Amino acid sequence: MQEQECQPIAISIILASRQIRNYFSQKLRPFNIGFEQIGILAILEQQSPLNITELSHIILKDKATISRTIESLCKKNFVKKIQNKEDNRITKISITPKGIKKLAVIKQNKEMIVDVFFQNISDAEKKEFLRILEKIIGALN
Repeated sequence: MQEQECQPIAISIILASRQIRNYFSQKLRPFNIGFEQIGILAILEQQSPLNITELSHIILKDKATISRTIESLCKKNFVKKIQNKEDNRITKISITPKGIKKLAVIKQNKEMIVDVFFQNISDAEKKEFLRILEKIIGALN
């Protein structure tokens, strides 16, 4: 594919990702939780406890960003920090019961949050879209 043909695709991907992120942020606003925060809660629900480095590797974000998000989640009592008794420098992050409840509320409202994806494309288009996304993600790894 020539460079001129790739430019509209690259621009479309960038714009679509921004619009999708903004859409989710808007839909999540009534729940008083952010896009990144939900991702961390979902990971901690499955793999808790984890440290900042482990979370940053899973989410593919820098440690400073993860630390800020964790601080925000701590203030909301959705996660807690657990100090290692042998080494105070090691801190693990764990989801709290309040965090699990918040995640459950989000899951209960999932259809309302992702309705645009269910309403506007057919099942066959969803499968094809996921196939293409997986192919692109696989090429990036």
